[in-house]
Amino acid sequence: MSLVKITNFLAVFLFLGAISEAQVLTEKKVIELHRAQSLQNQSLLAQKSAADLSSNLLDESFSARLEGQVNYAHSGEKPTNAFQPVISPAEDWTLSVEKRLRRGVGLSAGVFGSKTSASDNSFTEATQVGARAQVSLDLWKNFLGRIDQNQTLSQESQKKRAELEYQVNLRKSELEMRKVFWSLVAVDQSIDLSKQLLASANEQLQDAMKRQSAGVADRGEVARYRSQVDSRNSSLLLFQYERALFLQAFEKSWKDFQSAGWTVDLKESDTQLPRVQQCIAAISSHAGTPLEGSSFDEMVQLMNDELSAELKIAETHSDLDVQLLAQAQTSGVSDSYSKARRDLSEENRAGYGVGLLVTVPLGSSSKESEKSLLAVKKNSLQAQKSSLQKELDSTHSTMVKALELLSLGLKNQIQNSQNLRVNYQEVQRKFQQGRIPVSNVIFEQDALFQSQLQEISFKKQLAHAVLDYFQVFDQFKCSWNQQ
Repeated sequence: MSLVKITNFLAVFLFLGAISEAQVLTEKKVIELHRAQSLQNQSLLAQKSAADLSSNLLDESFSARLEGQVNYAHSGEKPTNAFQPVISPAEDWTLSVEKRLRRGVGLSAGVFGSKTSASDNSFTEATQVGARAQVSLDLWKNFLGRIDQNQTLSQESQKKRAELEYQVNLRKSELEMRKVFWSLVAVDQSIDLSKQLLASANEQLQDAMKRQSAGVADRGEVARYRSQVDSRNSSLLLFQYERALFLQAFEKSWKDFQSAGWTVDLKESDTQLPRVQQCIAAISSHAGTPLEGSSFDEMVQLMNDELSAELKIAETHSDLDVQLLAQAQTSGVSDSYSKARRDLSEENRAGYGVGLLVTVPLGSSSKESEKSLLAVKKNSLQAQKSSLQKELDSTHSTMVKALELLSLGLKNQIQNSQNLRVNYQEVQRKFQQGRIPVSNVIFEQDALFQSQLQEISFKKQLAHAVLDYFQVFDQFKCSWNQQ
């Protein structure tokens, strides 16, 4: 056997093996691949994580924290006079636990110590150790933690809304891929139909050429059939181009998808059509907007909570700030840490301090900032809320009408195809009897072809419309939406 024959044999063998290993792409498989390999889902998760981070940072600000500080200083300076000795060496340290409460209260408790000496030896290793507790209480702007609590409410609403938006966007992403799949099914059905018609046109051309050789057909008839072949071939090429675009959409969206290893089940639309029609009937049965079928309604409520909290926070922006500060301390002193600790335990050297800190904004800039802040919060959230509410209402009302029209259009188109098929069979019979010209046959075949393509298009548009409805009404109860 020659090398060329062996090479050809291997090529055919590998080709047949590739065909046998090709996997069938169904809607169920599309969903599985998207959930496992979607690249867009990673970016959606990043958006959700940003909202989680904001909430976690707020929680972190109310968490207890341990703070320690150690200082040591040594100087070789000489005192300028006897009454101002240089303090060297000097060391001090503190260790404390601090925590903010969501009631406008700050707490701090810890221990401290220090050891100092004077350059003139008037004292050496003067040591102090002790414990200190501090409390700060907001008496006006954040009284009883009203800002803290509104911040918490706002962040909780944002976090819940971000989780809902993440789930909704995941669903939308999946539904978009399902729409691509149904477009691919439609174009593959169109390709299959075009191939059948192209094969028929080629047979008709060959028959016309034979009849021309026998002197029965003229050049015009042969040219007409040749034109039909070219037209069918052009349609086929256009559908194949569209198919490549749809497969490219899958390859761009999924990590490990290679279109060469997949075929499409052409019967998928006929298999799923009863489920689609069941969902259409369920959608049409709702006179009003089925709010229970959408996460948007819950998102609107969360926006209301967030807006209320954010407006309350913004309204305090220009308020004065009054804080009560209190401190209690006890300490022991001696010439070493051990003696100072003993003095601390044996002597009662407790003390306390109370203070008031008042901050009053001056000028009109803080008031203007408050107005701008209120406008930003109110308008941005109100716009989002209104958009969601409008999408809920308009999607249901428009889709019910659209689905009704598409269903009626599909029914009429199926009937039209059946009538044209009967008519085409009669035209073929008359042509074979020599009663009508070839142009009539080609015209009727084109009409049937276009009707069948329109039928495929109606089925695709129906599937797309229902899937668009599910993007808004993601929780709608019907079998085709519960996958």
